[in-house]
Amino acid sequence: MRRNILHLAGIFLLGVATLFTACGEEDALTPSGNELNSFLPDESDHSPVAELRRSFYEETGIYLLFSDTLRHVQTGTDEPGRPVYDTEMVDFNYNLNGDGGYNLRMEYYTTLEEMQAAAQTFKDEYLPHMGESMMLYSLLLLKNLEQDRYNEDDWEFLASASNIYCMGVATGDLANLTEEERAATALEVFKDIVDNAISEFDWDDYEGLFYDATGEVYSGDYVDDWVEGWDRTQLEAIYELGFINY
Repeated sequence: MRRNILHLAGIFLLGVATLFTACGEEDALTPSGNELNSFLPDESDHSPVAELRRSFYEETGIYLLFSDTLRHVQTGTDEPGRPVYDTEMVDFNYNLNGDGGYNLRMEYYTTLEEMQAAAQTFKDEYLPHMGESMMLYSLLLLKNLEQDRYNEDDWEFLASASNIYCMGVATGDLANLTEEERAATALEVFKDIVDNAISEFDWDDYEGLFYDATGEVYSGDYVDDWVEGWDRTQLEAIYELGFINY
């Protein structure tokens, strides 16, 4: 009996070894579709907007977008004859570690002049302040970005939204913004970037040290524990306390 078991075990191990040898002799598996980069314009697209996006990537290493639709190509028809599309979009609610809570409304730039101005504004006023650790994979420039935070049809301006591979930035109606208004928008975006980076830190690496240093000073649960009469407008008061947002 023991001899039979050893015999069967030997056959099994020989089979496993043969299987791995056969797999090793085959070509390595590669993911399908990896030759397609949806963040760059199609190679056959030589429109002014496509050339603007290409030149921006060559200068900055950041993929430039002006729409949240990366790809929308008809791949065939269904049984009733209706067209079937392969659609890929920038979904700010999608991350590798779960879903976000954005409910967004976007306004796109519609003219080449607006897109050129937005791209140049980002290069002039944002990029010089972004170190290597803050560099983006892709950038969606928007004329306006709003969020309905509580799903009550109460839309409020949102300077930026982001997920693991893209950041959407509301650079605004540049033709009608003052330099001060442009700078204020840029500041909001940088605060969002810092806020997102801090949220990824381990408690012991950041928040634990913060509370060790401040003790009971910031032990309350709400902003109005520290700012009397808080109504979400006294931003300077929370900045003076060392916070970048609420």
